Amino acid sequence: MKKKIFNSDQMNEIRIGLEEGLDVSKYNQLDPQGHPIYNAYQMHLILTGLKAGLDISQYNKLDPHGHPIYNAHQMFEILDGLKYGLDISQYNQLDPNGHPIYDWKQMDEILTGLKHGLDISKYTQLNHKGHPIYDGYEMSVIRMGLEEGLDVSKSTHLASKSSLSDFDKTPTDLQDSKVINEYNKSSHTPSESQSKSHSLTK
Repeated sequence: MKKKIFNSDQMNEIRIGLEEGLDVSKYNQLDPQGHPIYNAYQMHLILTGLKAGLDISQYNKLDPHGHPIYNAHQMFEILDGLKYGLDISQYNQLDPNGHPIYDWKQMDEILTGLKHGLDISKYTQLNHKGHPIYDGYEMSVIRMGLEEGLDVSKSTHLASKSSLSDFDKTPTDLQDSKVINEYNKSSHTPSESQSKSHSLTK
Protein backbone atom coordinates (compact mmCIF):
# COMPACT_ATOMS: atom_id res chain seq x y z
CA MET A 1 0.00 0.00 0.00
CA LYS A 2 1.40 3.36 -1.04
CA LYS A 3 2.10 5.71 1.85
CA LYS A 4 0.23 9.01 1.80
CA ILE A 5 2.35 12.12 1.35
CA PHE A 6 -0.08 14.47 3.09
CA ASN A 7 -1.98 13.74 6.30
CA SER A 8 -5.74 14.27 6.48
CA ASP A 9 -5.44 17.83 7.81
CA GLN A 10 -3.02 18.87 5.08
CA MET A 11 -5.22 17.24 2.44
CA ASN A 12 -8.18 19.22 3.76
CA GLU A 13 -6.32 22.52 3.34
CA ILE A 14 -5.32 21.59 -0.21
CA ARG A 15 -8.87 20.50 -1.07
CA ILE A 16 -10.31 23.80 0.19
CA GLY A 17 -7.79 25.73 -1.87
CA LEU A 18 -8.65 23.79 -5.01
CA GLU A 19 -12.38 24.27 -4.44
CA GLU A 20 -11.83 28.02 -4.14
CA GLY A 21 -9.69 28.16 -7.27
CA LEU A 22 -6.59 29.26 -5.38
CA ASP A 23 -2.94 28.55 -6.14
CA VAL A 24 -2.30 25.61 -3.81
CA SER A 25 1.28 25.36 -5.09
CA LYS A 26 1.99 28.14 -2.61
CA TYR A 27 1.67 25.66 0.24
CA ASN A 28 1.67 22.06 -1.02
CA GLN A 29 5.36 21.91 -1.97
CA LEU A 30 7.50 18.93 -1.06
CA ASP A 31 11.10 18.89 0.15
CA PRO A 32 13.82 16.84 -1.64
CA GLN A 33 12.88 13.84 0.50
CA GLY A 34 9.28 14.04 -0.69
CA HIS A 35 7.84 15.39 2.58
CA PRO A 36 5.47 18.38 2.83
CA ILE A 37 7.37 21.59 3.55
CA TYR A 38 4.52 23.07 5.58
CA ASN A 39 2.55 21.47 8.38
CA ALA A 40 -1.26 21.61 8.38
CA TYR A 41 -1.54 24.84 10.33
CA GLN A 42 1.06 26.62 8.24
CA MET A 43 -0.91 25.52 5.19
CA HIS A 44 -4.07 26.90 6.79
CA LEU A 45 -2.42 30.28 7.37
CA ILE A 46 -1.18 30.51 3.80
CA LEU A 47 -4.61 29.47 2.52
CA THR A 48 -6.21 32.15 4.70
CA GLY A 49 -3.90 34.77 3.23
CA LEU A 50 -4.66 33.67 -0.31
CA LYS A 51 -8.40 33.86 0.35
CA ALA A 52 -8.01 37.42 1.63
CA GLY A 53 -5.76 38.48 -1.25
CA LEU A 54 -2.89 39.26 1.10
CA ASP A 55 0.84 39.21 0.37
CA ILE A 56 1.64 35.73 1.65
CA SER A 57 5.27 36.12 0.57
CA GLN A 58 5.69 38.08 3.79
CA TYR A 59 5.40 34.88 5.82
CA ASN A 60 5.78 31.78 3.61
CA LYS A 61 9.46 32.36 2.83
CA LEU A 62 11.85 29.40 2.78
CA ASP A 63 15.47 29.32 3.91
CA PRO A 64 18.33 28.09 1.65
CA HIS A 65 17.63 24.55 2.86
CA GLY A 66 14.00 24.73 1.77
CA HIS A 67 12.55 25.02 5.28
CA PRO A 68 10.00 27.65 6.37
CA ILE A 69 11.75 30.67 7.88
CA TYR A 70 8.82 31.39 10.19
CA ASN A 71 7.14 28.82 12.41
CA ALA A 72 3.35 28.60 12.62
CA HIS A 73 3.17 30.99 15.59
CA GLN A 74 5.18 33.66 13.79
CA MET A 75 3.24 33.18 10.57
CA PHE A 76 0.02 33.78 12.49
CA GLU A 77 1.31 37.11 13.86
CA ILE A 78 2.41 38.29 10.42
CA LEU A 79 -0.88 37.25 8.82
CA ASP A 80 -2.79 39.08 11.55
CA GLY A 81 -0.80 42.24 10.90
CA LEU A 82 -1.49 42.02 7.18
CA LYS A 83 -5.21 41.63 7.87
CA TYR A 84 -5.15 44.91 9.81
CA GLY A 85 -3.06 46.68 7.18
CA LEU A 86 -0.27 47.33 9.67
CA ASP A 87 3.45 47.76 9.06
CA ILE A 88 4.61 44.20 9.60
CA SER A 89 8.18 45.19 8.73
CA GLN A 90 8.33 46.37 12.33
CA TYR A 91 8.50 42.76 13.48
CA ASN A 92 9.11 40.30 10.64
CA GLN A 93 12.73 41.32 10.03
CA LEU A 94 15.44 38.72 9.58
CA ASP A 95 18.95 38.76 11.00
CA PRO A 96 22.08 38.47 8.77
CA ASN A 97 21.75 34.68 8.98
CA GLY A 98 18.20 34.75 7.65
CA HIS A 99 16.52 33.96 10.97
CA PRO A 100 13.61 35.95 12.44
CA ILE A 101 14.83 38.60 14.86
CA TYR A 102 11.74 38.35 17.05
CA ASP A 103 10.09 35.21 18.40
CA TRP A 104 6.31 34.84 18.17
CA LYS A 105 5.60 36.34 21.60
CA GLN A 106 7.70 39.40 20.83
CA MET A 107 5.94 39.68 17.49
CA ASP A 108 2.60 39.52 19.25
CA GLU A 109 3.53 42.35 21.61
CA ILE A 110 4.74 44.54 18.75
CA LEU A 111 1.60 43.75 16.75
CA THR A 112 -0.61 44.60 19.73
CA GLY A 113 1.23 47.89 20.14
CA LEU A 114 0.71 48.74 16.48
CA LYS A 115 -2.99 47.92 16.75
CA HIS A 116 -3.30 50.27 19.72
CA GLY A 117 -1.25 53.06 18.16
CA LEU A 118 1.48 52.86 20.79
CA ASP A 119 5.11 53.95 20.51
CA ILE A 120 6.53 50.48 19.99
CA SER A 121 10.07 51.88 19.79
CA LYS A 122 9.95 51.86 23.59
CA TYR A 123 10.32 48.09 23.56
CA THR A 124 11.59 47.01 20.13
CA GLN A 125 15.19 48.15 20.55
CA LEU A 126 17.98 45.84 19.45
CA ASN A 127 21.39 45.49 21.10
CA HIS A 128 24.74 45.86 19.35
CA LYS A 129 24.47 42.27 18.11
CA GLY A 130 21.08 42.90 16.53
CA HIS A 131 19.15 40.93 19.15
CA PRO A 132 16.04 42.23 20.95
CA ILE A 133 16.86 43.86 24.28
CA TYR A 134 13.56 42.77 25.80
CA ASP A 135 11.97 39.33 25.75
CA GLY A 136 8.26 38.78 25.20
CA TYR A 137 7.31 39.06 28.86
CA GLU A 138 9.26 42.29 29.34
CA MET A 139 7.74 43.73 26.18
CA SER A 140 4.31 42.92 27.57
CA VAL A 141 5.04 44.82 30.79
CA ILE A 142 6.26 47.88 28.88
CA ARG A 143 3.33 47.76 26.46
CA MET A 144 0.81 47.65 29.29
CA GLY A 145 2.56 50.61 30.87
CA LEU A 146 2.22 52.56 27.63
CA GLU A 147 -1.47 51.68 27.45
CA GLU A 148 -1.90 53.06 30.97
CA GLY A 149 -0.11 56.26 30.02
CA LEU A 150 2.74 55.58 32.41
CA ASP A 151 6.32 56.83 32.11
CA VAL A 152 7.88 53.54 31.03
CA SER A 153 11.34 55.11 30.83
CA LYS A 154 11.55 54.67 34.60
CA SER A 155 10.97 50.95 34.40
CA THR A 156 12.47 49.74 31.14
CA HIS A 157 16.01 49.95 32.49
CA LEU A 158 15.05 47.41 35.15
CA ALA A 159 14.40 44.72 32.55
CA SER A 160 16.96 41.97 32.82
CA LYS A 161 18.01 39.37 30.28
CA SER A 162 19.99 37.37 32.84
CA SER A 163 17.31 34.70 33.12
CA LEU A 164 14.32 33.37 31.26
CA SER A 165 11.03 35.07 31.95
CA ASP A 166 8.12 33.25 33.52
CA PHE A 167 6.48 33.17 30.12
CA ASP A 168 9.45 31.43 28.54
CA LYS A 169 9.18 28.74 31.22
CA THR A 170 5.52 28.13 30.39
CA PRO A 171 4.87 24.62 29.02
CA THR A 172 4.85 24.45 25.25
CA ASP A 173 1.22 23.36 25.16
CA LEU A 174 0.19 26.65 26.76
CA GLN A 175 2.29 28.66 24.32
CA ASP A 176 0.64 26.69 21.51
CA SER A 177 -2.88 27.45 22.73
CA LYS A 178 -3.32 30.63 20.69
CA VAL A 179 -2.65 29.08 17.30
CA ILE A 180 -4.34 25.81 18.22
CA ASN A 181 -7.54 27.60 19.22
CA GLU A 182 -7.45 29.66 16.03
CA TYR A 183 -6.98 26.54 13.94
CA ASN A 184 -9.81 24.74 15.69
CA LYS A 185 -12.13 27.63 14.80
CA SER A 186 -11.69 26.80 11.12
CA SER A 187 -13.85 24.43 9.12
CA HIS A 188 -12.31 21.26 10.53
CA THR A 189 -14.37 18.67 12.31
CA PRO A 190 -13.91 18.08 16.07
CA SER A 191 -12.29 14.70 15.51
CA GLU A 192 -9.69 16.24 13.22
CA SER A 193 -8.92 19.14 15.54
CA GLN A 194 -7.93 16.86 18.38
CA SER A 195 -4.67 16.05 16.63
CA LYS A 196 -3.62 19.59 15.77
CA SER A 197 -1.34 20.15 18.75
CA HIS A 198 0.90 17.31 17.55
CA SER A 199 1.55 18.90 14.14
CA LEU A 200 1.90 22.61 14.76
CA THR A 201 5.61 22.82 15.51
CA LYS A 202 7.73 22.41 12.43
